[in-house]
Amino acid sequence: MQDGLYIRVKQAISWLKRNQGILQKDIADRMGMAEASFTRGLARIKEKNDEDFVISFHSAVSDFISLDYLLHGVGSLVKEEEKVGSRSMTVTNQQLPDMSSVINAALAAKDETIATLNDRIADLQRTIADKEEIIKARKARIAELERQLAAAATSDLSRYPFTIGAADEPKV
Repeated sequence: MQDGLYIRVKQAISWLKRNQGILQKDIADRMGMAEASFTRGLARIKEKNDEDFVISFHSAVSDFISLDYLLHGVGSLVKEEEKVGSRSMTVTNQQLPDMSSVINAALAAKDETIATLNDRIADLQRTIADKEEIIKARKARIAELERQLAAAATSDLSRYPFTIGAADEPKV
């Protein structure tokens, strides 16, 4: 699914906001970019499946979010730290992601896609209308030129005030 990567990142952002109080601007700060750049990065994920942005996003939130889930949808969205002996081991939380968040993210992605397509349709309709006007104007111009050409072809040259070749004669 083309939008799967985008939906999983939106789920992660929603989870971080709801459970950790981390806002999109906070994530952008952690990534060393402006919030507007972060928003454009999200759009690139949707359009081009930009995995590099997702990896950068993950490095900013790696304490909470699973990279395998973000990139491939494998495992759980959230991970927990668990101490085993003297070493630390990351264990993926076995809970399913909140399905209402999944559905909301999917609906939001669908709505954004529909809005984008409607905008493109409106732009194409305006372009077609403009081109139809140009075609109509050119057809009218062609008809006028054909009328003038027909009138010139049937006109009698004897009615002109100068004789043929008058421009070539030397002036005295």
